[in-house]
Amino acid sequence: MKRIFQAALLISIPFLWMACGKKAESVSPEYRDLTEAVYASGNLYPVNEYRLFANTEGTLFKSFVEAGDKVKAGSALFMIDREVDLSRLNAAANALEISTKNGGENSPVLAEQRAALNSAKEKYQQDSLNYVRYQELYKKEAVNLKTLEQFKLAYELSRNEYMARQQAYRRTKDQLRLEQKNAQSNYEAILQSYNEHAPVSRINGMVYEVLKEEGESVRRGELLAILGASDSMIIRLQVDELDIRKIKLGQQVIIRFDIDQDKIYTARITRIFPKLNKADQSFRVEAAFDEQGPSGFYGLTLEANIVVAKKDHVLSIPRELLLPGDSVIILKDKEEQKVKIQAGAMDWDFVEVLGGIDENTSLKKR
Repeated sequence: MKRIFQAALLISIPFLWMACGKKAESVSPEYRDLTEAVYASGNLYPVNEYRLFANTEGTLFKSFVEAGDKVKAGSALFMIDREVDLSRLNAAANALEISTKNGGENSPVLAEQRAALNSAKEKYQQDSLNYVRYQELYKKEAVNLKTLEQFKLAYELSRNEYMARQQAYRRTKDQLRLEQKNAQSNYEAILQSYNEHAPVSRINGMVYEVLKEEGESVRRGELLAILGASDSMIIRLQVDELDIRKIKLGQQVIIRFDIDQDKIYTARITRIFPKLNKADQSFRVEAAFDEQGPSGFYGLTLEANIVVAKKDHVLSIPRELLLPGDSVIILKDKEEQKVKIQAGAMDWDFVEVLGGIDENTSLKKR
């Protein structure tokens, strides 16, 4: 891993520039207050980032999105092999809707059955009352046996009709519930098949990359696209293992992106991952912007200083004057000399001087 410097953010105090003609050729170190920080490199990624993988094998028949497109949760992004699944899914959804309607409390089929049942019940109750009344009249010899038997027959017929209507209503209700259950199972099976052949977005967000083109073969488990939030980003940093103990949640992070070196953003540490990445001997740290940062760009490269402490009245020089091996070019008796210094904290612009030169030393500008 490249050397990770302990960085420092410097409170700007004008340097003492030594003029020679119209162009300053030297500069002297200055004392200033420093904010000690840990350097970290990193990248910018969308919140809710996820990778969409194929759940089936076949040929990519249709791609409904391109990189940069915004999508809604549930919208189909690709079609693998065929479009017939969509028509089957719509038919299954319609069948489920009809069966749910027929099996519900407001079912028109059951409403018709209930009306017939209620009518049979009323007739049965009326015929029952008539039969009981004519039994009493027969006992009093007010009517003959033939008349009584006629009312008895009417009672028995209406009773049987009522019982038949009850059975028909229960049978129809059970049948409708079974049809609804079957329709639900059929819809879920076709939906699963459709999702395998037409993977959908889980979020409202943006497609950052499409990795397959129409006509290409697709294997199960193969990456199809990368998605994430379109307007909410997270900062992922790599912190050297020698510095990780200094990092705490809530610490301020000063960030500069490679694409815009002149603009500075601030953020706060939100998460520290405890696992060491042995490849580069670093730990992963995440931070969130204090205010809106860049969005819509996946993987932007950045440099960051994580503020860990403050140092007062520190001798420093412009970082651009520091040569490899922690040395500088000084001007002494109009002669140039290369001198090694002891460097301390460092950021993009300044380096702390711990030894080797003092505030009276004249340094050659580069």
